[in-house]
This record gives sequence, structure tokens and C-alpha cells, in this order.
Amino acid sequence: MTIRSAALLALLTTAGIGACGEKQDPVRHDFLDASGPVTWCEVGPIFTTVCTQCHSVSNQGDARNGAPPEINFDTYSDAVDNLDRANVNIQAGTMPPTGGIPPEERNLIQWWVDQNTPACGN
Repeated sequence: MTIRSAALLALLTTAGIGACGEKQDPVRHDFLDASGPVTWCEVGPIFTTVCTQCHSVSNQGDARNGAPPEINFDTYSDAVDNLDRANVNIQAGTMPPTGGIPPEERNLIQWWVDQNTPACGN
């Protein structure tokens, strides 16, 4: 994880509560605008760690745990190609089916989507 990624994740985990405990919008676009876009470099490790446990071309048969064989997240292109359906499930907390991913990672993925899925270095 890069220093920028760690700082962004730290911000995300603390951005949800405002003064006096009122709920704040956890999406901090002002922070992202000031520091550049979220790219595949930040979200790719989430897909690699979480999604490819089932959604990988290297998994066959029962190793896919029911994941359709045509939906994989091994590469940036795979993620972008399958993102419309996947992000709905990610944001709903239904993927992975073992309990979803932490809210800060869901937010990071949503920010990446909102910025038109930039690749690394874009």
C-alpha cells in the first residue's frame, strides 16, 4: 500500500462522523480534488485480494464458488469490463457473499467509478 493509499484510507475511516456526532457524507470529494484521482493503483489491490478469490481466470469449477466463468477481476481491463454489475453488489455489501468489504474500501471503489475508472498514472 502506498503512503497516499494509507492516508486516504485513514481519512475514509474517520470522515463519517462530524462535530457533535452528526453523520457526515463519507465521500470527501474536496480531498480527492486536491490530491488527484483515485486510480487502479489504489483500488486494484482490493480487487486482487478480495474479488479474485472466486473471480479469477486461474480458478476453475468449484474453486470459483459459483462465480460465473466469464466474470473475472484479474486485470484493470477485467475490472472495468465487469464493473457495472459488480459495483452495484459491492456497494450493497453483497459481494463478496461472505460479508462484503469494509465501507472505506467500498467508498474508494465508488470514488474510482465516479472518476471514470482511471488506470494507474492517469
